[in-house]
Amino acid sequence: MQKLTGALAKVGGLAVGQGLAGAVGPASIKRVQTGTVAVDPASITNATSLETAVTITGVAVGDIVIFEPPVSLETGLVYSGVRVSAADTVQLRLSCIAAAPVDGASRTWRYIWIKLT
Repeated sequence: MQKLTGALAKVGGLAVGQGLAGAVGPASIKRVQTGTVAVDPASITNATSLETAVTITGVAVGDIVIFEPPVSLETGLVYSGVRVSAADTVQLRLSCIAAAPVDGASRTWRYIWIKLT
């Protein structure tokens, strides 16, 4: 797990702790962290989506989490978004575009967490 903190840490050209250019309100990046987490989705019926709860300790509503799906994600499953639903809980959404249901295996996903709260 990597952390960037302090006024001199850079994320792209933006120093951590500075306001976001063009952001609505006084949002500022307090920390940027990367890591991995195991995701084991339930079987997903064809032409539907399903959210799977994932724990990332410290994440809060208002933070930004971006996931990178594993290369080995089953054919027919599509990563279709993520939201922070509560403290320490992220809902990762997968959609099934296959003709039949797909039961995805437990896989390791990478993420980047931008702490704004």
